[in-house]
Amino acid sequence: MTRPAVHQLHLERIDTARTMWRGSEREVHSTLFGEHALARTWGRIDTPGRHMIGTFTVTLPPTFIQP
Repeated sequence: MTRPAVHQLHLERIDTARTMWRGSEREVHSTLFGEHALARTWGRIDTPGRHMIGTFTVTLPPTFIQP
């Protein structure tokens, strides 16, 4: 089971004069360990393309923490 994305961004660039069809996606997911994961996918439209996932922890300064 996959977790739903918290934020999603989908971009496309199509230039028929240069026969270029590119796509890019960014998704932010929560992990089971309290971190966040940024999933990046890019490549030609309608192809599997490349995929990279990076995890990071968000630490907020004390001024942003609500009691």
